[in-house]
Amino acid sequence: MTPLLVAGALVLAAGCGGSEETGAPVAADSKVVALTQGEFAGKVQAALAAKKTFQVVTTTTDTDGPATFTTNVRLAGASADVQGSALESTFVRVGGTLYGKGGQLSSDPKKPWVKYDPTGKGTGKEATAILAGAMLQLLGAQLDQYRMAVAASPYATDFKSEAGQPVDGVATTKYTMTVNVLKATQAKAFGQYLTSESAAQSNLTELPIEVTVDAESLPRTFAYEADGAKVSGTFGKFGEPVTITAPAATEIA
Repeated sequence: MTPLLVAGALVLAAGCGGSEETGAPVAADSKVVALTQGEFAGKVQAALAAKKTFQVVTTTTDTDGPATFTTNVRLAGASADVQGSALESTFVRVGGTLYGKGGQLSSDPKKPWVKYDPTGKGTGKEATAILAGAMLQLLGAQLDQYRMAVAASPYATDFKSEAGQPVDGVATTKYTMTVNVLKATQAKAFGQYLTSESAAQSNLTELPIEVTVDAESLPRTFAYEADGAKVSGTFGKFGEPVTITAPAATEIA
């Protein structure tokens, strides 16, 4: 199972999250100036960095039905601390170390968290620890899903903009881009969510993505279809306080 379908494994069914797009298209006038392909990623990422925190609610619909994953992101320079949750699972990535609990990650109620350190420090060599770490790495890849909206444009072979639908009453411009997946994953543009290995496994070479962006260059929604799944996401809670901390050592299996 690739990360594109992992959301369906997290929960069998969950209601859609985020805000609905309503109303007639709003022209990309002087208040919403369309970005060029060359400036899209830089301006969108700078706008998010200025807010420092944001939330993304993503719904993935596949043969198991819809599954919702909520991600809170706190940016600090080039790094990002992230916390994500579905109905039965919670994941936290702080300082590059990934933690998760719920599902089949740990059977010890006193130590519900499992840890994965990509550097290998503090990682047990027991078969159960290795298996839990591999599962955590796969499921935790969902924390990077928001990067599909903000990091794809430099690798697009086709890039278009038009008037978008308002989101939460805010005017937007809609961008449609076809991404060269090989180039994007080689540059690790999508983090662990979509890698060169998982793209090859899915025979995914191109990926059409739609993203709406407001006048502040903040992303508002995104959508794409891949690997038999339909994915839609909504950004919000820009600049709102969020607490993202690693679990206590005594709670880690």
